[in-house]
Amino acid sequence: MASSTEPTLYDRLGVRPGAPLDDLRAAYRRRARELHPDVLGRSDQAAHLEMAELNRAWQTLSDPDRRRDYDRALRAEQASTSPDRGTGPTTTRAQRPAQQADQHRHSGSTWRRDQWLASVGVQMRRLLHQAARSSVQTLLVRHRGRARTTYEAAIDPIVNHVTSDVGERVRTARAAGAAPLDLALVGSLVGLRSFADRLESQARRTGTPAPAVVVAAEMVDRMFDVLAHELPHDLVSSLGGNPHVLRRISPRRN
Repeated sequence: MASSTEPTLYDRLGVRPGAPLDDLRAAYRRRARELHPDVLGRSDQAAHLEMAELNRAWQTLSDPDRRRDYDRALRAEQASTSPDRGTGPTTTRAQRPAQQADQHRHSGSTWRRDQWLASVGVQMRRLLHQAARSSVQTLLVRHRGRARTTYEAAIDPIVNHVTSDVGERVRTARAAGAAPLDLALVGSLVGLRSFADRLESQARRTGTPAPAVVVAAEMVDRMFDVLAHELPHDLVSSLGGNPHVLRRISPRRN
């Protein structure tokens, strides 16, 4: 989710949450006139990035389904990061009910965050399986004659590793500047890079990478490209870019 310093998509358009579509459209057109590189008289990367972020905000908030998902994720994040009110260290009989109530609120906040992380994990699994199916098709064309099951066998270990610590993936994604709607996507990229490091360690231990490791490396590299396709280049670069683990474990293959 967006941190306190990361603008929401509503902030980027300059409208309040809940604004009707007509207000969103008017705000987008106004901001587009202000930010368009041609209007600004400059074509540097920062100008194009600002315009790209504005376009992404409009594309998300103008679509009812995507806006609903974004609003739900934004509310969950705000609820999970809102500070609980403390009641102080005293435990007198008169204050005990208030302390118990505060503990209950804290427990509720923890439950909401766990539920939210679980939902992000489900999104990550869905995205990863979609990317895996696309990657298998591409790699089968690249390596004609290789069995589909060769690549399909690598999918579950990759997905299970990437989603093994959703909380850590999300924290890294937020630190990289991921927008609320992109947390599952960016978290998946973070996990793929982690799995790439694991593959490299295995290859170093054995000296020569096993065929299964090579196949998994091909899958990781391709899945990363598939998932990163819709994200800003600067954001992907801040994560370290494609791990190119196949190149790392067997340089002569590339």
